[in-house]
Amino acid sequence: MCEVERAVDELQRATARLRDLGRSRPTAKRRVEVEGLLDSKWEGVQVSAARVLGAWGGPESVAALRSWLDRGRANRNWTVTHVAVEALADCVTAEDVGWALDLHSQLFLDGWGITSWQLVIGLPRGPTIEQLQRQARPTSSKRGPAEVALRWIADRDRWLAEHPDVPTWDRVR
Repeated sequence: MCEVERAVDELQRATARLRDLGRSRPTAKRRVEVEGLLDSKWEGVQVSAARVLGAWGGPESVAALRSWLDRGRANRNWTVTHVAVEALADCVTAEDVGWALDLHSQLFLDGWGITSWQLVIGLPRGPTIEQLQRQARPTSSKRGPAEVALRWIADRDRWLAEHPDVPTWDRVR
């Protein structure tokens, strides 16, 4: 077997294992395995691992995904940043509103604002809108990102009201 075939075989085994893990309940041992794959040499394996963590949810997944996101942002890796934010959007709670909106502001100010759309939309409405309204004050350094996020929420809510038969994740939770 040549080097390329071995690499393809290894990649296929890793992605198959992640598919299996994604269908399982998280355990401490499984979390360690999946979190380790966030450092795989293959970005596709990293992406699959992030999606498993997002599906599992919980504070452990949030911590691992935030760490992976920080590494992706430090390397200016758009794919890692986008997938990490997407996976985080699946598992954020009211406890995450503060850091999540800070992340939105940072991404927005770095020119990657649209990346955080799913994260903003995935946050619980009440505490998110309260914090965004405070950040949208004229003296706030986060005014621009906050106004954009408030517009996203209002536009999405309006669209959902106009299309009540369209199933969305937040309608079935």
